[in-house]
Amino acid sequence: IELNACSGGCVGGVLNVDNKLGETVIYVSSRWNVRINVVSHLGATEQVGHGDKDGPTLTINGNNALGEVLIKFV
Repeated sequence: IELNACSGGCVGGVLNVDNKLGETVIYVSSRWNVRINVVSHLGATEQVGHGDKDGPTLTINGNNALGEVLIKFV
């Protein structure tokens, strides 16, 4: 995860994912806002639950081929 500053003094981050023929589960604090930019080819990307729209933003970028990427909030 690459952390960087964002407006208002909050902290944000970027997570790059490359999933092939498998399942990747990403656990994220429910205090965070998540933006998903994952391209799926014959696979699925699913967000289970939701985060805080006013919290720091975690951007998840990547590719998913023949697999599943799950983002779960805890």
